[in-house]
Amino acid sequence: MRPRVLIADEDDKTLAVAGSLLKEAGMEFVLARTGRSALKAAQNVFDLIITECEIEFDPAKSPGEKINLLEAYKTACIATPIVLYTALEHSSVIVSAAGSQLPLVKQILRKPLALKEPQNFLTAVRATLIVSL
Repeated sequence: MRPRVLIADEDDKTLAVAGSLLKEAGMEFVLARTGRSALKAAQNVFDLIITECEIEFDPAKSPGEKINLLEAYKTACIATPIVLYTALEHSSVIVSAAGSQLPLVKQILRKPLALKEPQNFLTAVRATLIVSL
């Protein structure tokens, strides 16, 4: 059975590149462009969530209103392992400070995804999947 991955990011280029890499690696994936769609999708069964930390909740209804998806996943009792994929410079500090509140964050990757080095992305995804499966 192919691994199922949820990718949550508001950047269309990031979603396209990550989706393309996962497809080439033989994985199934679902894309979520808003916090609302990410939380709804995360209620389904996934082997892994690749997510931005902060994302607009619902740009159509409340433009600019951000949601911290890591906290939202925890509040919604989502137990899927997470790869945090972010441009935030101090993302490791954020995750470390949260400590036991965010035990599902298994890897932190920095944006932007380097098209010339897709193996770094796929290596992190595969390593997380191996540990969690």
